Amino acid sequence: MQQNQIDAIRQLIPELEKNIPESESTVVIRQVGLGPDESAIVGNRAGYLSLALELLKAGVCDAPGCEKQSRHLTTNLNKVLSEDSDVSFHDLMLDDSGNLRQKVRDSFKMQFNPLDAALIGVLGVIALCCALVGAVHIFGDLAGIIR
Repeated sequence: MQQNQIDAIRQLIPELEKNIPESESTVVIRQVGLGPDESAIVGNRAGYLSLALELLKAGVCDAPGCEKQSRHLTTNLNKVLSEDSDVSFHDLMLDDSGNLRQKVRDSFKMQFNPLDAALIGVLGVIALCCALVGAVHIFGDLAGIIR
């Protein structure tokens, strides 16, 4: 986007803020199924407009440090969302450097930690041992009852 386009949008923000009643805003992001792919956003009109306004502010990067190419943004998204939401936003980034989809995929890849794998293995062995001891105890009691 051209800087003059961004500046034109930035000039609209104060007027939009005056016309969106923050006290009436409600937006809830829910995970309605078994995973994040089964989610829903439910809100009233003021809530959707508040959410859109916060994203618009992020898009024009109306915060200090916006001259950098890739930046973490300060927004009020968590203030806009209802406390009933299943989702909150830890980070919001603006990145105009290109190849964004690959960067996002790479940043969310699970990192393999050998210590975590070892801990899971040890806990699995302990659970298996407990299950075996319990099974021997139960079946031993049953064998005594049957005799």
